[in-house]
Amino acid sequence: MRNSKLKKFIMISTFLLLSGCYSAKTISQTPDVKLCMDYLSKPSYNVNASTRAEEINRRGLDCSRYVGAALQQRRMDQQDADDLMRLSRDLNRVNQNMSTIQKSSGAACFLRDQVVRGLSKVCVYDCAGSADSLTISASAICPLHK
Repeated sequence: MRNSKLKKFIMISTFLLLSGCYSAKTISQTPDVKLCMDYLSKPSYNVNASTRAEEINRRGLDCSRYVGAALQQRRMDQQDADDLMRLSRDLNRVNQNMSTIQKSSGAACFLRDQVVRGLSKVCVYDCAGSADSLTISASAICPLHK
């Protein structure tokens, strides 16, 4: 059970990191449907929101026909974020005992990954082969060691 949650966490983390790697050039080459869906379904504070809006205006697109699908996508994205937060809490709970053992044995935890979602950031650590996580504010910096 713990392994499947860790795999899901890693898959979601990878997807989120890769989905944020858009440039203005990439957006200008995005098909109309995807451009509208991304603009409508992503939060307004998304780093690419203004670039998408400019491209929609430049093309003269009417994205109103995608509102229903975009709302559904937004709900699914929120569900993914909720799952990620639950997974983070589960990892913290499961690894509390491991942390105690590792601290007593002197094992160090090193930052392996970080995922920003909304107002939170999940810092993922490698603790001598075991995973551990720490949830902090999105504006905070993950400690390199735990």
